[in-house]
Amino acid sequence: MICTHKKAETRGIAGSKRLALPDGLRCAGQSICTLRAIPMQGSLRRVRWAVLSAATLLILIVMALATTLLYRDHAEALERARTLVTRVAQNSEADINRNLVSVDMMLAELSIWITQERTETPPPSRCVTLWS
Repeated sequence: MICTHKKAETRGIAGSKRLALPDGLRCAGQSICTLRAIPMQGSLRRVRWAVLSAATLLILIVMALATTLLYRDHAEALERARTLVTRVAQNSEADINRNLVSVDMMLAELSIWITQERTETPPPSRCVTLWS
């Protein structure tokens, strides 16, 4: 509310016949002051614009941070997956090589056993059990 009483000029803002008073207060110049509501369109628009601008800026900052975090997490997840796949492939290759070496050793032992078996003559009891 704004007081338009002349004595408000001496108590308030010099050079102005208007003094902004809170709601429910009266001017000290008269026992009953005529208070009237003057809408402050310009200042309300500026305040509303400032609040909306601040809220929009805050929302944009949050969205930018969230997008940055998502892209960074995505890149980290891809790197972890690539590392895991590489490690699994290397372990699988080592296991297959180990198995192939053991099969190779078994075949080498088998060939030695077969060549020794052919050169030696089996005992007679064994021949009977094999052929009967």
